[in-house]
Amino acid sequence: MTDRLPRLHLVTHDVLLAHPAWLEQCVDLLAALPVSVHLRARTLEARTIFEIGTRILDRTPAGSPGVLAVNDRIDVARALGLQHVHLPESGVPVPAARKLMGKDALIGRSVHSPEQAVREALAGADYVFLGPVWTTPSHPRQAGIGTTALDEARPARVIAIGGIDPGRTATAIEHGAFGVAVISYVWNDPQPSAAAERILLSLRQSDG
Repeated sequence: MTDRLPRLHLVTHDVLLAHPAWLEQCVDLLAALPVSVHLRARTLEARTIFEIGTRILDRTPAGSPGVLAVNDRIDVARALGLQHVHLPESGVPVPAARKLMGKDALIGRSVHSPEQAVREALAGADYVFLGPVWTTPSHPRQAGIGTTALDEARPARVIAIGGIDPGRTATAIEHGAFGVAVISYVWNDPQPSAAAERILLSLRQSDG
C-alpha cells in the first residue's frame, strides 16, 4: 500500500552483501531511518539471501521505521515474512506477484521508460523504479534518460534511480518523483546513515 511506501530506497549488490561491516550498517539504517533496504543479489542463491535477511531481521528492533525488501525472489520474501518485494523488468507479472504476496504487500517494478512506468502502475504496481535518470557509476555506459521521463510517467508512483545525490533528489521531486533509490551515494560513504540523512533532508526540503 502506497501510504506505507518509503521515499528513500537503498539498493544493495552482491559485493556489498559480502562486506563484513555491511550488515550492522544495514541494521543501523533500518532502526533509525524511514528507508527501505532492498536485498538485491543477482548471483547469490536463495538460501544465502534468506540467511542474510534473517540475520538482519533478528538484529533490527521491533517497530523500527525502516523496512526490508527482497528483489526478484518472491519465495525468499515470503519465507522471511516480508511485505515488500521488488520485481526486475523481466520478473513475473505484478498481478501474479500480488496473488503470492497478498493485497497489502508493497510491490514495485524496475522500468526504463515512462511508458513502461504507466503500464506497470495500471497493472497494479505500488511504485516503479524509473531510470537511470542520470548516468550512474553502477551502469557507466548507460546514458541517463533525463528528468523529462519523470514528468511523463504520471500517474505512476515513481522512485527515481540513477546518479542520485541530495541535489538531484530535489530535482527529481520537482519533476514529479515520489522518492529516490540510491546505491553508490549511500553505500560508498564511510557513514551510510549520514549519507542517507542528507538524502532524507533533501526530500523533506523539497516538500516545503
